[in-house]
Amino acid sequence: MHRDQTSRFITPAAALILLSGSILGGCSTTQSSWANNNDPNIADPASSVTGSNASENSSSGSFVAGSNSEGESAVWNQLLNENSETEPDGAASPVDVFGDITSRAAAQGNPLASAAYDPADLSRVSFTSVGADFDPIITEDGQHTFFASTRHRETADIYMKHVQSRVVTQITTDPGHDVMPALSPDGSRLAFASNRQGNWNIYVIDASGGQARPITDDSAHELHASWSPDGTRLVFCRLGPVSQRWELWLVDVDNPMVKQQIGFGLFPEFNPVSGTGVNGGDQIVFQRARERGSRLFSIWSMDILDGDAGYLTELASRPDAALINPSWSRDGNRVAFASVPLDAANQNGKPSEADIWMLNVDGTGETNLTADDAVNLMPVWGAQNEIFFISDRSGTDNIWSVAGGQAVLAAGEPRIGLAANRAVATNSTNNRSGTQGADRKDPSDSLGVTEDPAVANFPITDD
Repeated sequence: MHRDQTSRFITPAAALILLSGSILGGCSTTQSSWANNNDPNIADPASSVTGSNASENSSSGSFVAGSNSEGESAVWNQLLNENSETEPDGAASPVDVFGDITSRAAAQGNPLASAAYDPADLSRVSFTSVGADFDPIITEDGQHTFFASTRHRETADIYMKHVQSRVVTQITTDPGHDVMPALSPDGSRLAFASNRQGNWNIYVIDASGGQARPITDDSAHELHASWSPDGTRLVFCRLGPVSQRWELWLVDVDNPMVKQQIGFGLFPEFNPVSGTGVNGGDQIVFQRARERGSRLFSIWSMDILDGDAGYLTELASRPDAALINPSWSRDGNRVAFASVPLDAANQNGKPSEADIWMLNVDGTGETNLTADDAVNLMPVWGAQNEIFFISDRSGTDNIWSVAGGQAVLAAGEPRIGLAANRAVATNSTNNRSGTQGADRKDPSDSLGVTEDPAVANFPITDD
């Protein structure tokens, strides 16, 4: 039996994958996920550019630091590696980002897709010179950001600041690591992941701070919570002790005993707009690794309706890059993500380069928003279509933003994939593809909407 390992880039300084998830990429603290190694006996999987199995089949993960400091890197590496007190006994060492392919060079992304921003549109949001800032989220009004940081000590805490100020407010103070904050739709509560009790669990706290309440409390690792549009449920990823894979779970916030598994994957995020799925369901975007070939991560979505998961759809994939850290736009029509080229992996698990991309939910409008030599990870949308992300362009991992308005205009509106169009297509064709004929993208396209009819409607039970 082999173990999948993943690691995720924590944006600023760590990739939390357990990650990217295949980095951590997902703990929210960093993003990027990679792949796993088929041979559980390999002593140093990090020495390989790729892992062997789908990255969500990971028995261990590590936070990969994005900074240039060995100390900062060590902070993340100790979170979930085989030498960590928080890792289950016998877990394999963290592997690199990508998948099952060794010594393979590839060009990044789509050479025909140029960067869509002017340098004047790029803004620095956080200014730490030590440690790292990562896992940013933006308030509904676009004025404030909550984020995780090791700026004040080696363990990460949750902070809040105005996007145009250097004044920061510390929200959590526990000696353990607190990462991957997620703000409730009404802005009153934060969900986050913490290893304060040894293993990683999900907690909820008032947005102004106070006593954190555990939502999960078991021996498995649970990370990267995201709120449903109505604020009653959380979706998160869990390293299943039986499956040894990263699983997707739903939990009732007010009654945490009510929870169910809905699939497999990493770093899930609810569409902020309710009812955008087929037949009025809610949508969840996440990253998931291929189960053959390169095992690179790609971007997927699923619909949740009355507790059942269905309409499993691959939104974006590439043969030469891992696509991680997906994030919905405020209107639910677009997804931003990080693209890590296969040839960009290095020995410490952090990529030498990564860019932020955007596309419409129907696979059109693919746009590279950064296209530079920095490591850019963990994108999240602002109120005016700005993209906030983690970048090491200043020498340490900080939060930056780039205006995305022009890119959104250039991309246009999705032609297919919105709830109304998908429902009409479903009814008219008596299937759940939502695309047909000239509108369906060829599965060989590097980016596009694809779907497996065999799993288009797949209720998943706990067994």
